[in-house]
Amino acid sequence: MKVIESYITEDLYSIKSPYTMIPQFVVIHNTANNASAVNEIAYMKRNTMNVSYHYAVDDIGVYAVIPENRNAWHAGDGSNGNGNRNGISIEICYSLEGGERFAKGEEHAAELVADILTRYGWGIDKVKKHDDFSATSCPHRTKELGWDRFLRMVEGYLVPKFTETVETLYAVQVILADRAEAEALSSELELRGYLPTLSEIGVKRVEKVPEEEETDTELEPLPEDTDEVVLKVGDNVKVKEGAKTYTGGSLASFVYARVHQIQELSGDRAVISYNNTVVAAVNQNDLYKM
Repeated sequence: MKVIESYITEDLYSIKSPYTMIPQFVVIHNTANNASAVNEIAYMKRNTMNVSYHYAVDDIGVYAVIPENRNAWHAGDGSNGNGNRNGISIEICYSLEGGERFAKGEEHAAELVADILTRYGWGIDKVKKHDDFSATSCPHRTKELGWDRFLRMVEGYLVPKFTETVETLYAVQVILADRAEAEALSSELELRGYLPTLSEIGVKRVEKVPEEEETDTELEPLPEDTDEVVLKVGDNVKVKEGAKTYTGGSLASFVYARVHQIQELSGDRAVISYNNTVVAAVNQNDLYKM
């Protein structure tokens, strides 16, 4: 997913984005207009109203307007409101007329939301509507078409995109140990465009993997790490090779080479950023301090 940068300038922060923010959820909006994202953003930048948002999406793509670590005025719940101070806001364009342009914009929004959920290690429960925070019909078009439908679109982008190989589907079958279950999963993934069907690749039924027999051999305990490092927000860290996201997803190869900063800590979960942009949520044990 390509994100086009169209950030407001810092001189507009006092009006459009006066506070720093540690995001807690995503808020979906519809513009109730028929303008493109470029035009919506241009209007937002040139007016002096306390109205702003983090992303605008249309049929062309995703545009980043305000950094995720700053607030925006979008939820209508006041200067200290939960929505305005803690939510990453996404405006979906062309909602007045609906149609193909709005449908494509919703697809881009769903992919963007999935990316945000993955980076922060959040679940689908972190996707909110504008009317969860104030009395409004927004996001009117998305709700009219079906809010659960939109959440399923987001979940579709969260499904791991398995490589289309015999080995991958074979592994799925071994785990399920049942052809009926495997066929059902294969059909679901095929609908999402991720895998061929079992019949197409000719994979036969596989049996359950035999359980390992118990032995009397005892493994020697691993040595304890006596030099425990306590991490805190603001620390510079690197990600250990082979580490995954907090929810088990893959990280881009360049993540391991960069020095990141800890933006948020919660239990054993750490949110890391690079150049003030959140990169991922990972396990603290997968980080080492610089």
